[in-house]
Amino acid sequence: MMAVTLVTGANGFVGQALVRLLLAEGHAVRALVLPGESVPVDWEGRVEIVRGNICRRDDVRACMQGVGVVQHLAAAVGDWIPWSVHQAVTVEGTQHVIDAVIENGGRLVLTSSVTVYGHFIGQRACDESVPHGRAMGCYGRAKQAQERLVGEAHQTRGLDSVIVRPGNIYGPGCGPWLNDLGEALKRGTPSLMASAEANAGLVQVRSIAALLLAAQQRAPSGEIFNGCDELEVTWHRYFADIARLVNAPGPRALPYWLGAGLAPTLEMAWRVTGRSTRPPITREAFNLVAHDNRFPAGKARSSLGWRPVVDYADAMAEINATLAG
Repeated sequence: MMAVTLVTGANGFVGQALVRLLLAEGHAVRALVLPGESVPVDWEGRVEIVRGNICRRDDVRACMQGVGVVQHLAAAVGDWIPWSVHQAVTVEGTQHVIDAVIENGGRLVLTSSVTVYGHFIGQRACDESVPHGRAMGCYGRAKQAQERLVGEAHQTRGLDSVIVRPGNIYGPGCGPWLNDLGEALKRGTPSLMASAEANAGLVQVRSIAALLLAAQQRAPSGEIFNGCDELEVTWHRYFADIARLVNAPGPRALPYWLGAGLAPTLEMAWRVTGRSTRPPITREAFNLVAHDNRFPAGKARSSLGWRPVVDYADAMAEINATLAG
């Protein structure tokens, strides 16, 4: 009998794409899902649903029987979430998963983020040899902490682990780079801050799912892989294409120097006034959209035989079809 693949964060944007791919490839899939959270109707009879919370150690341990691989995607996702939430969900939750995998045996595939490169994103192309940079916000800081926990457990406790760092993930149903961006464009919020040549560092969601599966099956333990389609698509082109698809005006630009000053100033103002809403721009978002995003994925291509699943034109057609439907 094939060992079970447990997916944490299975109900998220990337998680659902990964579950679909695992099922298509004949894998037995177990999904750790929060109590009361709805799941896709096509999971019925095909995915074993276990209700639990990544923040509770006993919940994680309880769903490990028969598991050969844990695809760990559960995390607090957002650039204006309090550190206490990132600490509980992303950091402590990852420790629970690490302990359970070591106790049970098997492999851990961690979905991290290119935000771990921090301030280096604005300075150079970031391949896997680039160290963690200065974190630009709580999200990047939590992802760095996640990676350190996994790395230390691999070195000192023999954890069989692989880390995947996705670039800026896009596709139908994406929150930050489609839904949120589309709403900002409709409002006329200035969104462009990078030069016209700055690359967007995009990766389509099905490409990331394919990389996560390749990491599960073929990656040597202890390795880290960037996941980026390496398209020659700039922020200017991507934002303009999304504006067209959501029937919004063309994207408005903000001078780089103004965005660089506004991001920390607005963050401070929001904290002082105790606002719960997200500022119009954060340092984490500015670090991405104001810079050339180059995340070479040659290591995944050469070591794992991974290739992007869908080209940019087809990916945008998929988004358009979803929006029209």
